[in-house]
Amino acid sequence: MKTKIKPWMIISIVGRIILVGFANLILFASSFNVPVISYPATYEVLSLIILSSLFIGFCAFIYKPYWFRPKFSYTLLSKIVSLFRNRSDQESISALIIFTNSYLEKIILEAIKYDYYGRRFSKENTPEPSKLTLLSRDLIDVILSSNKICSVIEKDHSYFIEKFVELSAKHRLWHNHTGNIFFGNLMESLLTEDDSLLVRELRFGGVEGIYKPLLNLIFTTPGILANYYPVTIFTIKSNPVSMKLITEGLKISLRFYFTTPETSIIGSDNPRLFLHGRIKDLAEATQSYCWELVDFKGKEIYKQETPQLSSVGGFFHDLQHILTSNKEDEYYPQFSKQELNLKKDSVSLGIAEAIFDHFQAFCWIKNEEWARTIVLHDLYWVLFRTGSGEPIFKTIRKKVLDLIKERVEENFKNHYVSMIKMLINLYGFNLGNTPSGEVEKYFQKLFNERTAEKFINDKSFREKHLLNDWTVKKNKIYNSSNKVVYTSSKAIK
Repeated sequence: MKTKIKPWMIISIVGRIILVGFANLILFASSFNVPVISYPATYEVLSLIILSSLFIGFCAFIYKPYWFRPKFSYTLLSKIVSLFRNRSDQESISALIIFTNSYLEKIILEAIKYDYYGRRFSKENTPEPSKLTLLSRDLIDVILSSNKICSVIEKDHSYFIEKFVELSAKHRLWHNHTGNIFFGNLMESLLTEDDSLLVRELRFGGVEGIYKPLLNLIFTTPGILANYYPVTIFTIKSNPVSMKLITEGLKISLRFYFTTPETSIIGSDNPRLFLHGRIKDLAEATQSYCWELVDFKGKEIYKQETPQLSSVGGFFHDLQHILTSNKEDEYYPQFSKQELNLKKDSVSLGIAEAIFDHFQAFCWIKNEEWARTIVLHDLYWVLFRTGSGEPIFKTIRKKVLDLIKERVEENFKNHYVSMIKMLINLYGFNLGNTPSGEVEKYFQKLFNERTAEKFINDKSFREKHLLNDWTVKKNKIYNSSNKVVYTSSKAIK
């Protein structure tokens, strides 16, 4: 078997020859009176030079240790992978992560050489990837993706995460479907583990707590959002801390999205679809939480802890600030025509639909006072205010109203939970007075022209859609204060 001669072997042999020659020269000089090399001072100077060189080399190693690191190769990467597989203690894994971090860009550059689409759709015409390329992909999506390694990274290695995000964006690692598994598992740990770096940013003060560098980096890197989907419906429904992190992250992403010209983002890296979908997922989460509270009729509902619902509600409440310019913060959102017109898959359309779904979820709650209080806090800016905010407010409100109208029509066909009852719950107190906004204007017209007579003449409709503390006596409808809000010329059936 042929042995491959490597550079370090040649250097070692030459070094030994020089060392042996130098030793013989010293012995020869000590026997004869040879000029210069026979003087003791010569060896003192040589010793000083050697010691100085060693000291300079030591300082260089301390200052720039990666100058002395082994060359990146298949052999080196194989050893790294082997150590990751065979070590399970946190100290060893941490040391390996630090070591791997110094080669991370080389690993990513090697991994992106893998022709994913060529291998999938035209394998016979695609060159075989090298062993180093395959191993680089395996390190990212197989080795680093394991729970034991992700649990170490998410607690102590912010620099590794930051570098991975930055290098992935720089080299568009996702283009050949690499990194999805690793980043998905890592984000799940970051969002759900009690002592993760993101949780510490959320809970603590100092640089991390105030500036939240990691949360900001992840949620303002468009390619990461668009291709790695750092938030999924499963993490959204996990626990209160996760929900708080997700809503904070999405608010950061929305601010970034609305202040970044769409033309400056590569098409496939545009986070529009991600934001559209995740905002709607929040509203879906609201429905799940409301289902858990549906059976609480009286004051018991106030004793229930609902931190996740509060986080989601806070998100929808804060949307008004995200969509509005703020001179003090030097925040000036810019909306494209697609966003202003609520085109298909636009973020603004996702916001409008999510607002409606969030609103509709509270129609299931039997404690009408509690439901009204929450809705007023979360969506007052949509359901009551008129003419305020950016132009996009008008289009969002109009879309929400259109969806409300559709649901009311379904209610008349005995479909879906009662939207009619929720509208009475919100606007019934102001019947007969000037409406505040388009939704209330629609409600007053609906009540006076369609629902009031039906309440009086249709018992089943009344039982399903009239508030519990409103009553019908003969040809009159009374509100919770026992005040007549409608009088019909027809008698009750």
